[in-house]
Amino acid sequence: MASVCALLNDVVEDLPHNAVAPICDLARMREAVAAFDFDAPADPLTVTRRVVELLRNGIVHTMHPGHFGLYNPTSTFPGIVADLVTAHLNPQLAVWSHAPAPVEIERRVVAEIAALFGDGQGRMNPELLRASIESDMGGRASPGIHRSDCRYDQRRDD
Repeated sequence: MASVCALLNDVVEDLPHNAVAPICDLARMREAVAAFDFDAPADPLTVTRRVVELLRNGIVHTMHPGHFGLYNPTSTFPGIVADLVTAHLNPQLAVWSHAPAPVEIERRVVAEIAALFGDGQGRMNPELLRASIESDMGGRASPGIHRSDCRYDQRRDD
């Protein structure tokens, strides 16, 4: 873990000296991704280094000082820690009895956000809620939010 953290720290420290936006060369990117061999075992740290190197030149760097974060805000330390904890513990939110703590934590957080951006009755605009879930929760949050918790347009097919 320390090696991965050091690797990521190097990327962040080098950001001011690199481009904000990716180099968009489809052939080169596909060639680099095709070089991964799924038929042979590989050292996890070596694979991680290769992936990080691809990402170094293959994404918009929201933490770059030249990025203004209009639609893509930068990563934050609490968010990084939350992703690390979630990835490690892998809570299964499909059934409340399998993950009562994360479901209830999520409900509380959504209620707090709804109080800030909602309609004054503790309910959030469903489009804002849907966008926040789809934007970066990767499906981890959506099972804990039920249609009865917000005012979804029932005519939508989602």
